[in-house]
This record gives sequence, structure tokens and C-alpha cells, in this order.
Amino acid sequence: MGQQQNRVFIGLPLNKKDRIDHTQLSKFRSSISVVQQGNPLVYILHHFFQSGLLGDNKLHAIDSTELANDCKLPLASLKINEQNIRIYSDIDSDCGKRRNKRNKSVSVIGYRLHTLTALDAKSGQSFPLVSLLAPANHHDSHFLPFLVKLAQAMGIDLKLITADEACHDKDGSLLAETGVILTTPPSAKALAPEHTDTTTGDVFCHAQCDFPMLHIGAENQAHE
Repeated sequence: MGQQQNRVFIGLPLNKKDRIDHTQLSKFRSSISVVQQGNPLVYILHHFFQSGLLGDNKLHAIDSTELANDCKLPLASLKINEQNIRIYSDIDSDCGKRRNKRNKSVSVIGYRLHTLTALDAKSGQSFPLVSLLAPANHHDSHFLPFLVKLAQAMGIDLKLITADEACHDKDGSLLAETGVILTTPPSAKALAPEHTDTTTGDVFCHAQCDFPMLHIGAENQAHE
């Protein structure tokens, strides 16, 4: 209320105690282009990195969250080329599979917000940097390369990204195109190698061996 110049700039009266609300902010965002939105975001990120909050941190993470809306039933259901197409009142949203959560259905109608965050390993804090919004029926892995390339275009230095099982770089294309290494937890469906203790991760020479092998190093791509 004390910053009159700011109130005039955003069109709020000086003789009333009106405050800007979410509806006005949404209208403002819808009237500017993606490029215009990107400019202040790059400016904010620049000052964030200059603040020293992250120190020498180079670890980032990607995850998504559900944003359900009030579209319970589709306005229409069509079948085109053997595919079921649903149209909701919020025309950009769609029905997707929800992760296992207690007391909730297996489906969600709405969106998924895919976010790249910077992680501070010392404090445990995470800072959201860039987000992409998409209908809920798209798989998380589709947005991994887009988020990485968008972040790099904004000047964010990415080296190592951690993500859940939904994301992967099985063919090595992400590393080849962007130089970023992706780490994910092992799939629950993956079988452990032969003669491996799945609890400790120890590897044995054969089934009768009682002592785990020790990795001393590698030479000419051959492990010893």
C-alpha cells in the first residue's frame, strides 16, 4: 500500500485499498507472448544465481505434479483412427493416469506441471527454476529434453540431473545432444545380475563364493 508508483503502474487506485488478485494476474499473463514471459524469467534467474544461495551447486532434478481441474465429465467422446478422443470444457486438459495415492482414483483430469529444480545438497532445499505445463495424458519422459534444452538456452549450467523412474536416457541421446548426465533409481522390474546380493549390492564370482569381489579400477575399458 505504501508503494504508490507500483500501484499506478499496475493500474490500482491510490484512494482505495484494492489489491491485485489472481484473476487480474491471469489476464495479464495471457496478454503477453512466450518470448516476453521468458525475458523477465531470465532476468530473475540471473539475480538468483548471483545471490549465492546455491554456492557451487551443480545438481538439478526434474519432477512433475498433478494439477486437477473441475472437468469431471467430457463434453464429447469421439473415436478417430481407432483412438478415443475426449473433449472437456477446459479444452487443453485431458485425462491421465495418476500415481498410486491413497483414497484417490487412478485417473486425473487436468494437467501435469513438469519442473526443473536446483538442489542444495548441504541444506536440502530445492529451488524451482523452469516449468512446462501439459495435459495430464502425456508421459513425463517426453518433457525431459525440452526442459533441459530450454534451461540451457536460458544460461543455466546443467551437469547432472536426478529424476524418478518415469524419465530415462536409455539410448544416450540426451547426453549426446546436451552433455547432461541423467541418474534415475533402478526400475523395480529390472532383474539383478547373476551372483549379486540385491540387498547390499555385493557381486560374487560364482554361486559358491562367500566373499564379494572388490572393484580396484578399470584399464582399457576392462574392469579388474
